[in-house]
Amino acid sequence: MLPITLEWQVCPDGVRADFDVEGDKLFYLPRSERRTSRAYNVSDLSSPLVLNFLNSSSTVEKRANFFAAYGLLEKSVCTDDMVADALGVLDKAVKVGPLADHPERIAILNDLLSESTAMHLGFDYLGLNQTRRMVIRPRSLFDLMCAEIAMAAEVDAALTSCENCSRLFYTGHLTGRRNTARYCSDRCRAAANRKLAGGR
Repeated sequence: MLPITLEWQVCPDGVRADFDVEGDKLFYLPRSERRTSRAYNVSDLSSPLVLNFLNSSSTVEKRANFFAAYGLLEKSVCTDDMVADALGVLDKAVKVGPLADHPERIAILNDLLSESTAMHLGFDYLGLNQTRRMVIRPRSLFDLMCAEIAMAAEVDAALTSCENCSRLFYTGHLTGRRNTARYCSDRCRAAANRKLAGGR
């Protein structure tokens, strides 16, 4: 599988949500002009940005915190309409499920991804020996998240919801979790065990 790389800009001073009364729109804007470069190199699904984004979508504050930590979906400004559209596409795509023996799922995922993503191939150098490798380069953070979904589908990673906190996470190959995992983290497993012990 080809590695996925993205050079992106993060807002180190944070992101704020501003409501434009005249335009009746919510905007996510950087708090300052300062930017920090961040390189994303996706080679596994242990902590995919797409699930972090979906897990942070419940409130405006959580969305702003996500954008502050990882960057905006596109380079300049994000409107709430853009975020809603992105959430709709990503939510549908992650819920398609494993592709093995399901040609209809492949068609659904292909349609979702081809309508909304732009990527190109490139080369970079890896490691001390500067070994050349071919990489997939998404155009934006949104495209990177779509590529993560495609990677999950390729390896038949299963989408699961944590039994303790309800956060989404992947299980199976390239995720660092067994297929039978019921909790998103050791912290949630310990919290669930404490609840069980307290209930006895």
